[in-house]
Amino acid sequence: MPTPHRPRSGGAALGPLAAIPAALLLAAAAGCSGAEEEPAAAPSSAPPSPTRSPAPEFEEVEDLDTYCRENSDEDIADGYPGAAEYAGEGPHPTAVFSNSRTNDADYSGHRLQEDGPYEEWLPDSPEEAALLACIDHADEGDEEITTCAYEPGRFGIPTGGGESVELPLYGLSYEYTVYELRTGEVVASGDVGPGSDGCPLLVVSDSVIEKEPTKVFTVMDRSAAQEAIEEAVQGAAD
Repeated sequence: MPTPHRPRSGGAALGPLAAIPAALLLAAAAGCSGAEEEPAAAPSSAPPSPTRSPAPEFEEVEDLDTYCRENSDEDIADGYPGAAEYAGEGPHPTAVFSNSRTNDADYSGHRLQEDGPYEEWLPDSPEEAALLACIDHADEGDEEITTCAYEPGRFGIPTGGGESVELPLYGLSYEYTVYELRTGEVVASGDVGPGSDGCPLLVVSDSVIEKEPTKVFTVMDRSAAQEAIEEAVQGAAD
């Protein structure tokens, strides 16, 4: 009897998988392996903390006027760390700056007050100042009070001819603020009215803008401003 032959290994009868195309097998294998996981994103680093601007350095007491100016690069809210400590009983060394105006062409800015009692409070250097006082012009009146006449060429009015120069007079109020210079904290503040409704004796203009005055203002009550600031200077620190 003839012996049956086993099928060759290279023959066509390889079982059920032989009929499935290779491409489908690869696709199925990929499906079984699952989606490849993406690497976890690295944690975002925290934004760098803002760097504090270096403390300003002043050579003269007059340089402290930068804290009184509205559009200054230095902000009084940051304080001046190099200033003297505001502590104990008064009087406290104080630099007082006043920005008064006699007319609408005057933009001379803040000036250090060095006369009268202000001289007694004045420190010798910025580092010796404990308080800073700023006096600024505030609200201008709407109604004309009177007319002021000035001689041509006098009182800073550059006019020619021999006739007098007449300018309307308006009221102008002021406000003051006293700061603890080291910290920038407000120690005292308030309003100061005009000293009188009379015409200013001097009509000066130190403005860099070439402009002639068209109206004048009442003069600040300097005694009231001085007394208000003196209360903070002579009083005990909180």
